[in-house]
Amino acid sequence: MEKCCSWIVDDIVAFQEYYSTTRKFRRVAADFEIPDCSVRHIWVLWRCGNKSKMVPPLCRVDGRDMPNRKQQKRLSELRYLMTKIENNATSKNLLRGGQSIEETIKVFLDCAESVSVDATTKHSRKRRRGQLSWSTIGKLLRKKHKTS
Repeated sequence: MEKCCSWIVDDIVAFQEYYSTTRKFRRVAADFEIPDCSVRHIWVLWRCGNKSKMVPPLCRVDGRDMPNRKQQKRLSELRYLMTKIENNATSKNLLRGGQSIEETIKVFLDCAESVSVDATTKHSRKRRRGQLSWSTIGKLLRKKHKTS
């Protein structure tokens, strides 16, 4: 079982920094975009990255690494959501470095309640929680936090 974060240490080429046109070192490519996917999938990218696409764990990426302002904002929104899961996992003593992708998914499943949203909308309609993207869940959680 391959450890998801170990490739960063083992393979320096996989974690190369891209030299952008602004002559700044970045941890991601100049055309990188944070994908709009499920919370579980983005959690794996947050903790493990994607070796085949040469994307480091997003938890190690800084706003200055992002190619544009829109992606910087998305990273900030993502960090808000992932911090909720990390805080829950830390309180349950589940979070540690060098976890495999399978272990990372297990941590998410154990802490998924920290990012759960209401089953119904404010107009009493059923919400398809399994089909919501991480960005939608983040917006709903921020809205819920403001009103409470």
